[in-house]
Amino acid sequence: MKQIGKIAGLLALVVLVACGPKRERFNYTMIKSKLALSDEQTRQFDKITGEYLKKARKVVDSNLGDKVARQKAVKAIFTEQDELLKALLSAEQYAIYAHEISIERQGREKYNTTIIRDQLGLDSLQVVKYNQANEAFYTTLYDNHDNYHGKPKVYEQYYQQIDKHRRIAFQQLMTEEQYAQYLKLAEHYKLGQSEH
Repeated sequence: MKQIGKIAGLLALVVLVACGPKRERFNYTMIKSKLALSDEQTRQFDKITGEYLKKARKVVDSNLGDKVARQKAVKAIFTEQDELLKALLSAEQYAIYAHEISIERQGREKYNTTIIRDQLGLDSLQVVKYNQANEAFYTTLYDNHDNYHGKPKVYEQYYQQIDKHRRIAFQQLMTEEQYAQYLKLAEHYKLGQSEH
């Protein structure tokens, strides 16, 4: 089961790196704000992350037909980036970076859906169904990546279309109060707005 999660995480990573036409795929600005970097560290951090994001995009663009090779190459690139940042940052800074970049690479939105789940006060059966609905949602979203790759507006429309089905499932498994809270939290965490 852990292996499936790692594969899904790598797939999300490749999708996120590949889809970002104009904006950063990983929220390095937010990560830096948590690190209390010196000016020199900031300059080096930006240089390293910029260089390695370009390398990852180049690999993704050159290996479009071979997912396994692409995933392996992208993982190696980001492992190398992490080693350089580990040398740049203090142990405390690196621990924060490692935690935050792990979230970014698996997908902050998926991470946020877990936070939302934990805030809803769901019983154990509801948790199982919530997780299943989210897994089905993200599997469908990632499986149809070719339909919206490089097209943010298409992504938003596609996201909204399949999110309707997820919301119907949530409405059926939650109480009215829980569902109302879910809608507020989904808006607070900007679900559907962060990863296209």
